[in-house]
Amino acid sequence: MAVLATAAAAEPAPPLTAVLEGYRERAPLAGFTIVDERPPQDKERDRGSIWITRCAFGVAQYGDEETAPSKMALLRRDLEDELGAQLAGTTLTVERYKVMFNAKMAAVAFAEGTPVKLGPAVVGAILVPHNCPESDYTALEVTNRNSPLIVEIAVRLDGNEYSTRMVQSLDREFFTLGRGYPGFTPPDNGPVLFAALHKANAALVEKLRPILAARQAHP
Repeated sequence: MAVLATAAAAEPAPPLTAVLEGYRERAPLAGFTIVDERPPQDKERDRGSIWITRCAFGVAQYGDEETAPSKMALLRRDLEDELGAQLAGTTLTVERYKVMFNAKMAAVAFAEGTPVKLGPAVVGAILVPHNCPESDYTALEVTNRNSPLIVEIAVRLDGNEYSTRMVQSLDREFFTLGRGYPGFTPPDNGPVLFAALHKANAALVEKLRPILAARQAHP
């Protein structure tokens, strides 16, 4: 069986940074500590595989250097803004913060010379082949057929694990063979990327809020 590499013909561009407009550095909240224990691969830029049979075909991962502020700095800011004094005396250990753009369906369709056709028949079915749990998503997690952003966060607080996974449907198809294959380039699409990060951070906030409130009520 032939292995297709058509959709990765373009060489990935050097890392470029998306800048969050209006963001200003400020003193961190006293008594709140974030410990970064993410695996190295969560921090790195990765534009996936050129081989259609691999899980990473058509899947881009965004590294820490591709956003300003970084994912960790933005997480801290969002937590402080939403939880404020509840975070005093808290140490939060981040075990995962991973951001992916999954264009595998579009990339496979391009490589095979067929259009992407999704409809009611695929509702509830796994859209991404090869059983790749990190980048897989289902029809129930998206609102259109465009390639989505996926954000995964896992943290540890007081010995307990909390996680969130957000699949963000986009308003158009970003897949392309141009600069930054497979197409979603942070500097060109910063507002969309930061909106997804804020949304994932907000989901984590809602998981931590009752835990921190209970801790304050029963110190």
